[in-house]
Amino acid sequence: MTKSRIVILGANAAARIVAYNLSYQADTEVVGFLDPDNSKHGTLISGKPVLGSDALLPELYASGVRLAVIAAGEPLLRTKLRKLLEGHGFELANAIHPSALVSPAVRLGRGIVILAGSVLSDNPVVEDNVWIGLAATITHDTRIGRDSLIGGRSAIGAEVDIGERTMIGWGAVVGPRRKIGADAAVGFGSNVVSDIPDRAIVIGNPARVLRYRD
Repeated sequence: MTKSRIVILGANAAARIVAYNLSYQADTEVVGFLDPDNSKHGTLISGKPVLGSDALLPELYASGVRLAVIAAGEPLLRTKLRKLLEGHGFELANAIHPSALVSPAVRLGRGIVILAGSVLSDNPVVEDNVWIGLAATITHDTRIGRDSLIGGRSAIGAEVDIGERTMIGWGAVVGPRRKIGADAAVGFGSNVVSDIPDRAIVIGNPARVLRYRD
């Protein structure tokens, strides 16, 4: 069987998690990691080398590597790296832990990372390049916008609409039929009971606007 060769962008703890997820996919092979930190070049993560910086993307593409996964949680960085990869012709690959319960009715984009123990019930839409943390719950008919982060142990209610590049913190709860704007951030453990506007940073129970992103 010919395996799909994948490069992982990042050489941190998130990169180890992505490599761990991919290790369960018999049809894929991680060729290595790319990271701007020179001190990591030549080291190993999960037995695979940190090859160098993203300056190697053209060389990897020329060698036949076509797939990549982004090992970063912060939405703006995910956006930047996605555009970088697309500019070099790479496609985003999914890295989903086998213990995640993903309904057959879930509509997944590309570049999705789902960590162990998460549950995605009937009919959510997860757009490209979304990171879903440990044991998160995504309920039916919810949409998660591109390049977003859903933190571990968070719970997203039914029919929620989450905008692009939005961060939902660890353990946060978003009530049903809420709308969270693009570029917003929900603090750890917060309870969202009303709609959140674009670029708002909210915290608390109930969640209230702390400030707005520039």
